[in-house]
Amino acid sequence: MLTLLRLSIVVLTICLLGANHAAAIPACSSIVPAPTLYVGDTSHDSKCDWNTIQDAIDHLPCQGAKIVITNEHAWKIPLTIADRTLTLIGSNDSNNCGAGLAGDGVPPASGAVVTIDGAQETTASVITITGTSNVTLRYLGITGGNCQTCAGGGIFFGGAGALTLDNTTVIGNKADIGGGINIGPSGNATLALLANSHIIGNSATFVGSGYGGGGGIYIEGNTHLIMVADQTQVISNKAANGYGGGILIMGPAIADIGSPGDNSHGADTAGVVTNNSAAHGGGIAVIANLIHPNKDAVLDLFTTVAERPVNVQGNVATINGGALYLKPYEDNLAGTSAAQLCAFNFLIEHNVAAEGAAIYVDYPSPSGGDLVVGIADLNGDNTVGCASSHVVGLGAIACAADAPCNQVSDNTAQDIHFNPTSGAIIFVGKNGLLLGRNISLRYNHAGQLIHSAGGDGDNILNTTLVADNQLTQQLILGESANFDFGNSTFAHNSIGAYQVFKLDADSYLRMYRSIVSQPGKPTIDYAGSGGLNIDDVLFNDITALPVHAGTVVSGD
Repeated sequence: MLTLLRLSIVVLTICLLGANHAAAIPACSSIVPAPTLYVGDTSHDSKCDWNTIQDAIDHLPCQGAKIVITNEHAWKIPLTIADRTLTLIGSNDSNNCGAGLAGDGVPPASGAVVTIDGAQETTASVITITGTSNVTLRYLGITGGNCQTCAGGGIFFGGAGALTLDNTTVIGNKADIGGGINIGPSGNATLALLANSHIIGNSATFVGSGYGGGGGIYIEGNTHLIMVADQTQVISNKAANGYGGGILIMGPAIADIGSPGDNSHGADTAGVVTNNSAAHGGGIAVIANLIHPNKDAVLDLFTTVAERPVNVQGNVATINGGALYLKPYEDNLAGTSAAQLCAFNFLIEHNVAAEGAAIYVDYPSPSGGDLVVGIADLNGDNTVGCASSHVVGLGAIACAADAPCNQVSDNTAQDIHFNPTSGAIIFVGKNGLLLGRNISLRYNHAGQLIHSAGGDGDNILNTTLVADNQLTQQLILGESANFDFGNSTFAHNSIGAYQVFKLDADSYLRMYRSIVSQPGKPTIDYAGSGGLNIDDVLFNDITALPVHAGTVVSGD
């Protein structure tokens, strides 16, 4: 017993001595468990250990400590965290150190209870994290960041390790890149948003050249973003001149998003990424990085609550990619990096852009080579690198039978003055791939539903319903594009053009086991010859189609 007591004293002494030597701070142990420190007004509250949050961080006795913060002060000063593993917790009893805290201080209600305000400091983020750090923010509000000369208005993470938000809100911050959060790690990093965590009303003020933005969140390098918890949301953020109003994923970063969003304020804004805006990619932009050749930028969308599918909803792009924007990188010498969307059991609805109101697959930059590098894969399991098995460990499940799911619906092509444009709901650029399986495309308003242009883009729809769309031009427009439609139905669409499909001479269409029911409309306007392969289909009009006896049928 005496030996154990001496060992405890030695360990505690080491922890205390390490307080002034950040790099040498030891980990707390089972013998000396992680302490809970209280921050408040030490001049009036004897239970407070420290008078400021920064003092508590700087004098951390050992790695893994909890720092409980009261509202005895108004916290209006930026914080820095370097080489620390810690948890910052908003106090349950906001004006009394040490009172009302059970365990790690769970408040009676979820969400932020203490605010850390950057006081509009223009040269620093509200919280700056560097070195090898694992930081959890719990029951906190992060606001008042106005970082004009740096990245990450609310939080900048430039180290290696993890940043976890738990019942925490990052709200009303500004920065050039990453208005709410910027993860630009020095090594491997994880950003996890747990339950009741929100990224709200932040702005990326980017105005330069290149791919800046990320109104809510910007991630780059070896970063893994994980959003799978309920009541978690990226909402009402902006990147007015840049990319990714809600989230900008700069390769080789990866985002796994499966949260059902937040349904506490109505169905129209319940999506996990909703009501954000940008020039490109109102909701999410996925961009391959030229300084990381042969490393893809990847977004996985999947469902974790069967009755509430993951939803990218109500976002606006002033130029292209209302919900989602994908930009690959392709160079014969430097290498190729894909920008890839893998969506399983999803909704993409009520988004707006002048072009690509739902999805915009951009041309690769600098557009060398001929590989498929911009990929929008909607339920194409185990195809071109997308596999649902990857996200099963994150809680991915199928949608409930009675839940709306696997829909691209109610999206609109219009300009910033709310005028309809000739743009498409889905635009696929050079060498792009659109793959849809077991999905529906319904109730959209645009010039075309799908426009595939340039460089042998591939568009494959299987077991798909295309119905009830309002289009001022063709349903499908192909320019040097390939289409493969199988086991699908095209019906009851309002089409302004003379034909349902329009393909130039360099395009190709294969269609099998499908129905096209658009009375009064010739099926196809095809400028070439020999580029149609049609079998086992029923059309209302077959005058422009190659007739294979018994397999191309005209009827209702």
